[in-house]
Amino acid sequence: MLCDATFCKVHIGAHEVSQALVVATGVSIEGIREVLGTAVGDTESYEFWREFLASLKAVDYPGCI
Repeated sequence: MLCDATFCKVHIGAHEVSQALVVATGVSIEGIREVLGTAVGDTESYEFWREFLASLKAVDYPGCI
């Protein structure tokens, strides 16, 4: 599994803040890269990463190694 992020400006109420769009990818048995999950949030937050990784763990990915 590989996680990567790009930062975007988002509007939260009247404020513009920088948040990360995180994408997790994996490789199937056939060698095809597949998106396992995405999230937008504050990547400096422990809670963000805990919830994101828990959401990936909760899903069964047949054929991914």
